[in-house]
Amino acid sequence: MTDLIMCQSCGMPLTDESRGTEADGSPSADYCSFCYQNGSFTQDLTMHEMLEINLQYIDQWNESIDTPMTVDEARAMLETVMPTWKRWQS
Repeated sequence: MTDLIMCQSCGMPLTDESRGTEADGSPSADYCSFCYQNGSFTQDLTMHEMLEINLQYIDQWNESIDTPMTVDEARAMLETVMPTWKRWQS
């Protein structure tokens, strides 16, 4: 089993198909295509804004995990884990 690699901006699982691109067109090692294209972030967001965007997809997220979370549980988890992601470290 391989470790899940996640976008270091939004947390989406990264696959060869979902990776963003660097300025030279090569696949990004860290970010998905929704967050990062041509070597730049696609949106100028704060971590809190990204967290709120993620929560809009709670139903889809719950379909892919064993123990569904409420919005409040997901928010608490994201508030803990997102600051460890590359984009949000400062």
